[in-house]
Amino acid sequence: MNELQLLLGTSQGLVVSSIAALVLRVFVGVNFMVHGSPKLFGPGRRDMRTGMSQLLGIPGILFDLTGLLEFIGGLALLLGLLTRIATLLLAIYNHHT
Repeated sequence: MNELQLLLGTSQGLVVSSIAALVLRVFVGVNFMVHGSPKLFGPGRRDMRTGMSQLLGIPGILFDLTGLLEFIGGLALLLGLLTRIATLLLAIYNHHT
């Protein structure tokens, strides 16, 4: 038994897959946060909201909810909180866009 197995109590293959899942989760979480933050906090937020409402004919509140889902869902993935729920909601949202 090597030191890594002794320290972590697991095989090296599981450690590598856990690290890969962590890197992927952080990357996807940051990506969603980057795309959701301008919809919530950006200087051109009102112009984007108005333009998307006129272009697509959807209520402006959906623009706000989209930004909230992207930002909070990305933050949840980044922190590892409620990852299955966040992933499901983000997958449903992305399927319909």
